[in-house]
Amino acid sequence: MGHLGLLAGVVGIFLQQRFGSSGAVVLTPETGQVDYRLSQDQRRIEHLPFTLNLDSITTLKARGFRPTAAAWVSTGGPSSPVYPNHPLRLAGHKIVFLRTVPAGFPLELLIRVGADEFLLLYQQAVYIASSRLVSFGYEPATQRIGFQADREQVWLRIGESASLAGMSISLLDARFASQPGVVLLVSDTRFTPVIFSGFGLMLLGIALVLLARWRR
Repeated sequence: MGHLGLLAGVVGIFLQQRFGSSGAVVLTPETGQVDYRLSQDQRRIEHLPFTLNLDSITTLKARGFRPTAAAWVSTGGPSSPVYPNHPLRLAGHKIVFLRTVPAGFPLELLIRVGADEFLLLYQQAVYIASSRLVSFGYEPATQRIGFQADREQVWLRIGESASLAGMSISLLDARFASQPGVVLLVSDTRFTPVIFSGFGLMLLGIALVLLARWRR
């Protein structure tokens, strides 16, 4: 039983690392119901089997601890709080509060690189030839967006163009949050029960072996 449990636990870890994934979701009052996340490697938009809607942002106070920000999120039902030490579990996923974002945070960017146009989430990377192009920063006061490729950086306002790593890049349009929002980490935990069950069987097998030896 111990060996079987260990095998099941190892298989669960392998499945979690191979098929489990995580990514960030930005929610603001104007994003409405969101059913996607930006993958951890920033390359893909991944569909979620549920929707997330930001109802409000509050501050929770606990005796002996500093106040902490919390997001009240609904998934088609009653609103539930999500804060750093209180993840929300839903449909085989764990939702963790990462941070708040202020009004003026960029949500979507429409850029042109050469003759091609791309509609990207903020910090979503796109690969052009051998270069990784990604937005990395923003200035709320000037609404400038920072772009990086091959260790080169440029800052652009809407309508501006520049040369970056041998590419011509233009910021055609951008959508900014008009109200504060939150960033949530959504992780796939479908295989976590396999891991715990496997190692639970392993511990049970060890306990039975030790009990048998003790009776002798």
